[in-house]
Amino acid sequence: MKALLLIAIAMLCTCALAEDDDSATWIERGLQLYKGQSYQEAARAFDRAIELDPGNLDAWLYKSVAMTSLGIEISIGLADPGIVDGEASRTAAFSQAVAANERAIQIAPQNASVWIYKAGSLDHIGFFTDNQSILNESLKAFGRALELDPNNADAWHGRGVALIHQSQKLGDTSRYEEALQHIDRALELDPEVEGAMQNRAGILSEMGRKEEADLAYSQVIEAANASADLAGSWHSKADAFLNQGKYIEAIDAYDRASAIDPKDPWTWRMMAFAAGQIGWYNKTLQAYDALLALDPNASSVLFGKADALYNLRRFNESIQALDAAIKSNPEMISSWKIRGDVFKAQGRTVDAVTAYEKSLNLSERAIRTDETRSIAWIEKGEALRGLGRSGEALLAYDRAAQLEPLHFPGWLKKGDILMEMGRYEEALLAYETAIDVDPTFPRLWYSKGLALWALDRVNEAESSFARASQMGFDVKRPAEMVAGSGPVVASRTEIAPEN
Repeated sequence: MKALLLIAIAMLCTCALAEDDDSATWIERGLQLYKGQSYQEAARAFDRAIELDPGNLDAWLYKSVAMTSLGIEISIGLADPGIVDGEASRTAAFSQAVAANERAIQIAPQNASVWIYKAGSLDHIGFFTDNQSILNESLKAFGRALELDPNNADAWHGRGVALIHQSQKLGDTSRYEEALQHIDRALELDPEVEGAMQNRAGILSEMGRKEEADLAYSQVIEAANASADLAGSWHSKADAFLNQGKYIEAIDAYDRASAIDPKDPWTWRMMAFAAGQIGWYNKTLQAYDALLALDPNASSVLFGKADALYNLRRFNESIQALDAAIKSNPEMISSWKIRGDVFKAQGRTVDAVTAYEKSLNLSERAIRTDETRSIAWIEKGEALRGLGRSGEALLAYDRAAQLEPLHFPGWLKKGDILMEMGRYEEALLAYETAIDVDPTFPRLWYSKGLALWALDRVNEAESSFARASQMGFDVKRPAEMVAGSGPVVASRTEIAPEN
């Protein structure tokens, strides 16, 4: 399910910069900074606008968006490298977002759009902090917006997405039908409401209504074809292809979007992600280089480049990128882990152990801060796996797999370590669970094929390989062995971003 990053963001002004030192100028600067994903700097610009005009409604609303986006960025590990204590910084960002929304409501309590901003912020805060109480407050705020404006398509759409998020956190589909009704109402009121058609397709897919979902995705693509926003339309098509597991088509569409708007960082990020999922590491590298041209010090991008170079076996260049990533953000756990992988591949055992131990220490510190975040447990498992402590790694992956929101990386990593341990039946079960959670990732089907191959279930293995290949994955069969005759180790895999 594509997250709704604040319906309100679609309302943000993109006017040209003014030259006067007044609130309007600072709002415009903030919007430009926001577009460049510099959320802290954007919030500072909105703060300056508020200093000059404390009653400026737009400044308070835009600040709420910027701080919510910053909190989300911290949650998914893409934070400013200057942020050390992620949990405290995330809490502070979300608290400022809530405070900004409350001030906006004091200024304009009868304005439905103000309540939509508040509801959108609360939805994301509740989702990323696993807080059902906050999600309930989001639903109430959307309800208030609809009381003020019953025909507001954004409010209907937003409440539908909030219902989905609530169901996901509860681990069921109890409110999917109600969510679908809300989104259908939004589209009835405004067929072009931002993100609604794609979210409708996602709901139908998760409900198992494949034919309806396929039709809805086709409608997304048709709408994109008719859009005057060429870059945006290609991006929408790419997202739709990605949600259907059509990675090659998605990459082509992201390519077209980036050719029209080469300064849109999100297009390049998604291209890098899509290419990495099917093993197109040269394409992944191209996307990360484009991102570094926009922001040379982005630690998450430097890490991504290093990882692509590692997969291309360009180890010295990978180390150079990792050095830059660690200089930018010494606390980035995954950079230390990949550093260990590169050193291991070069036969530098002592250096590899040092890097893995650093990764392990950082991951354990992250767990002490918040033991409910699955990514920290996965990172601990990765470090332990690098150190050869397979049993402990398995326990860490198992813990990650049990945490909400249920997502495939924990199960995938659990399957990989079980393969290395020769426990193929258990590995197969882990991969099948990962596929049940998210069937559109080709690497899961490939890994399932490896497990089946190791169990001498060749026909079933070939079927899984074929499914991965259909999605664009570069399938490499274990050609040097006879099925069932020995260990098959799944290749190292990346953790997909949480969005």
